[in-house]
Amino acid sequence: MKEFPSSPENPELRGILVSLLREKGPLDPETQEVLQRWEDEQEQLANQSPTAEGRIRHCIARAELYREAGHTEAALENLLDASDQARQEHEGALYE
Repeated sequence: MKEFPSSPENPELRGILVSLLREKGPLDPETQEVLQRWEDEQEQLANQSPTAEGRIRHCIARAELYREAGHTEAALENLLDASDQARQEHEGALYE
C-alpha cells in the first residue's frame, strides 16, 4: 500500500478513497484500509475543536465523501447522524 502524506487537507488520499469506494465498495479490504487512514486524519482534526462542532463536521465530511463516491444511502445516514448530534449538542447553526 502506498504511503500518503499526513495533512488536514490530503486531496490525494481523498481522491483514492473516492475511487476505491466507487470501484470496490466500502467492504473491500483495501478500501477499508484507506478509509481508516482518512478517518484517523479526520478524527485528529475533529479533536482540535473544543466543542462538538469538530465531530459534527467530521460526520458531514464523511457524508460528502460517500455522496461523491455514489453511496447515497451511506451519505444520508451520515448526514442524519450529524444532524442528530448537532441537536443533542445544541449546535443549532449546524442543523438548521
